[in-house]
Amino acid sequence: MKYRTIGYVANTHGIKGELKIKPQTHFINERFAKENKVYLEFDNRYLPLTIAYAREKHPMIIAKFKEYDDINQVEKWKGARLCIHEDQLTPLSDDEIYYHDLMQMHVYDPNQAFLGEVVELIETGAQLVLRIRGESEWLLPYTKAFVKDVDILQKRLIVEPIEGML
Repeated sequence: MKYRTIGYVANTHGIKGELKIKPQTHFINERFAKENKVYLEFDNRYLPLTIAYAREKHPMIIAKFKEYDDINQVEKWKGARLCIHEDQLTPLSDDEIYYHDLMQMHVYDPNQAFLGEVVELIETGAQLVLRIRGESEWLLPYTKAFVKDVDILQKRLIVEPIEGML
């Protein structure tokens, strides 16, 4: 079974087992809803957890899990990855894509010349920016002005960079 990251444990919060989570999802209300099942990647296994409650404290989420009521039980989880099963993903519309689908995509220009591979996604607040590594490393805003076609199954992006971008 594949797991998808929805956040990372940044720290504890208080003494009753609450955690500060740095979210890695745009579906915060859905992913961190009461009674949802999530999985903590810890000690090379996935520990199932049930969300008792969660609230936003921008830019973090403060979450409490039903199974744990004490800081001493959860303190060891700092830095751990919080996940969901791949089958818990929300279906997207045709013009949307999950960030994890963009990683390691091969990038080509409109003439099918290979330009590199997506190695990092940078959320700037204004838009998503792709770090692409090929003969050199360069940044590409993920906008319709530059991204002309996305093929998730073939892991291919067709982009039209402007002069000086590469």
